[in-house]
Amino acid sequence: MMTRKHNPGLGVIIRIIPDITEVLQNGWDDLEEIIETWNSTRDYSIRMKSLDIFSKNFNDEQDLRTSFLLTNGFYQYALSEVVKTKVSIKIKYVKIFWVSRPVTINLNFLNKRRDWYPYSWVKKINREEYLTDSTKHTILEE
Repeated sequence: MMTRKHNPGLGVIIRIIPDITEVLQNGWDDLEEIIETWNSTRDYSIRMKSLDIFSKNFNDEQDLRTSFLLTNGFYQYALSEVVKTKVSIKIKYVKIFWVSRPVTINLNFLNKRRDWYPYSWVKKINREEYLTDSTKHTILEE
C-alpha cells in the first residue's frame, strides 16, 4: 500500500533490495561519485553524463535503476542548489506486484503491474483494514 496516493492500492512485495549499493559494480563508491558530481555543479548536461556513467555500473533491472534515480530526484532540473547526501538518498527498495493499483489525485493509474518503490513509501496493512464489512463478517465466521 502506498500511503501518499488518493487510492493507495494493494500489492504484494515480491523482492526486497535492502541496500541499493549491492547491485552497483563498485558499491558505495558509485553512489558517492554520483552524489559528489550532482552537488559540485548545476550544469544539467554534466549531471546527465554522470547519470549515464552511473547507469552503466548498475547490475540489476533497468526498472530498479530508473526508480532509484527518479525517487531520489536525480532527473529533476533545478536552478536552485539541491544538495544530496548519503543520508537523504533512499537505498532500500521493494518490488511490488499490484493486486489493486494505486491512483493519484488526478486519477492517473500506474501503468505497470510490477514496479520498484522506496521501502519508506510502502505501508504494511492489517488484513481487516482493507476488507469491506461483509468480507470481514465472512472471515470471522470461518
